[in-house]
Amino acid sequence: MPSIIFFIYSLQESNGTERAVINLANSFPSEYKVKIISLVKQHRLPLFPVNDNTDLSDLGITFNSKLLVYLFAFFKMIFVFFFNKRSEDKVTIIGTLVYINIILSFFSIFKSKCKFYGWEHAPYEHPVILVRVLRRWFYRFLDDVICINNHEKNKFINADCINVKVVPNIVFVNEIPFISREDKINNKELLFVGRFSHEKGIDLLLDVLDRFFNFPPSIQYTVNVLGDGELLSSAKDKIKNTSYSGNVRFLGKSSNVETFYNRSLLLLCTSRYESFGLVIVEAMSFGTPTISFDIGSGPSTIIKNKNNGFLVDAFSIDDYVAVMKDFLFDIDTEMHVKIYSNCIATFEQYSIKNILPIWMAILKC
Repeated sequence: MPSIIFFIYSLQESNGTERAVINLANSFPSEYKVKIISLVKQHRLPLFPVNDNTDLSDLGITFNSKLLVYLFAFFKMIFVFFFNKRSEDKVTIIGTLVYINIILSFFSIFKSKCKFYGWEHAPYEHPVILVRVLRRWFYRFLDDVICINNHEKNKFINADCINVKVVPNIVFVNEIPFISREDKINNKELLFVGRFSHEKGIDLLLDVLDRFFNFPPSIQYTVNVLGDGELLSSAKDKIKNTSYSGNVRFLGKSSNVETFYNRSLLLLCTSRYESFGLVIVEAMSFGTPTISFDIGSGPSTIIKNKNNGFLVDAFSIDDYVAVMKDFLFDIDTEMHVKIYSNCIATFEQYSIKNILPIWMAILKC
């Protein structure tokens, strides 16, 4: 039975990488033995559902320091690859983070009976310079490097002269009763889904909401904010004493995010950088378009402006709010009907039937 093993930092979060890995693992047919190994010790099941065909385990590392986690992961993998009694089995190994991919690149030099792949989820510039230097050298020993769009692929080719393949993320969502466009209009709900961090532009989101709710007709709308992170507390504090505090609901992480995609008129994306934009495609599956800054990668590779969503000049709050108003206060135009149907059509491009064959061809399994 062919074996495919994913190495991931942790499945305890609800970030895009975790969901992308689980989605791909769930997609392999039952004749494949699939395992996801987390570096750090796991204390609960992932927020996202995992198929019975996928085995979950961890390396049991409990350090708070990420540097120590990667160091100990290196030594733990020595046992996994060289001393485990099954280490000579033909196995496909997929790393899901640059630091993990560098570690796996080292072992790929010595393990001819395994195939090693580095799956890139973060933008090319994301790691510090030292890590980028190590990546440039060690990635050459991998069987393949996989990016999720051509924008990132070109960066690897131009800067590192490394051959890279492109495979978009597989996206699927739980099936629930579909809410019509008319019901979305009546609900008057907007949505943000993401980690409360600088890269997700939480400060920009708060600026957008402040500008939007200072326009009187906006007060009829509710913004549901899903997610957690280091900036959550300060975001709540900033909203708390505003006149529109009751219109912004901080709901934390949710295992039922499909319900919110389904009910919402718009998904708000304020990221400073993204390599993909999983939530954008997930929202599209329910006919919910996204407004995003045009940041060159990620959202810009998915959204076609005024066709299946909206792109505005990077970090222009005025432009962002103007698009929100145009869309929400003139909802019955022909363009909006077109966007609704185009969202659903775009989602199909990222389905299992379209993406899994690309993976199978690369992995030759």
